[in-house]
Amino acid sequence: MYPFERYMKVCKGYVRSERHPEGCIAECYIAEEAIEFLAELLLDDKTVGIPKEKYIVDKPTSGATVESVYGKEFQQAHLCGLQNTDEFRSYFLEHMEHLKREFPKYKKNKKWLLDKQNMTFGQWVKERVESQLAEPGCDIPEIVRWLADEPSNEVPKFSGYQIGGVQYNTKFRDDLRSTQSSGVYLVAKTPQVATARDKNLITEDMSFYGVIVEIWELDYGHFRVPIFKCDWVENQKGVRVDDLGFTLVNLNRKGYLNDSFVLGKSVEQIF
Repeated sequence: MYPFERYMKVCKGYVRSERHPEGCIAECYIAEEAIEFLAELLLDDKTVGIPKEKYIVDKPTSGATVESVYGKEFQQAHLCGLQNTDEFRSYFLEHMEHLKREFPKYKKNKKWLLDKQNMTFGQWVKERVESQLAEPGCDIPEIVRWLADEPSNEVPKFSGYQIGGVQYNTKFRDDLRSTQSSGVYLVAKTPQVATARDKNLITEDMSFYGVIVEIWELDYGHFRVPIFKCDWVENQKGVRVDDLGFTLVNLNRKGYLNDSFVLGKSVEQIF
């Protein structure tokens, strides 16, 4: 009973008029709650929990192993960075029109054009930006200049990384710990087809569930971009919702092997 008896002393301190003790207690209690709420909401030094974004620094939380990466995986990781940068949207549209002119036979086959764009965009945009820089009076943003030039092939890989105040680990590191920090969730606009032979793509929001396999840091010279390589669960047969509304995923049903990379800032952590 001690906590209750002690709180009664607090309530008695609210009384200003002995004729109306209940009203005094109610009004003082409401005023105190309101002041505490506004203090936490408005004052930086009173906030609790995760700090605001301006105080958060993305940083690795484990040692790096540097590996030389080339080929398909390297191009996938670089393409992921380009696709998630707003300044490159006009370049993607321009490249798509270029493919339609160069391959008129496939200009109505949206799936073939998209696959072709994913394979060739990195090299095309590099040459395109170089040609624009050669023109007098060009005005190209700095981020476009650095991203278009491709990152270094010497890629640091980490087993842990903190992004936006959230700790992410690889699946291998999670297996050695009692906590879980490798599950990720993503909602993205994704081109979809009804069958393998369907040539008409429909772009809709789609949910993806996966686990982090590797954490890369792409070095573009003046800045570095943390990126996750994930094992994504195939949506049609690997994800279902049970009778109670819980989402169940089968991690053995892997899919989207040609699109396994995602920016660290684009995902949410799940368990």
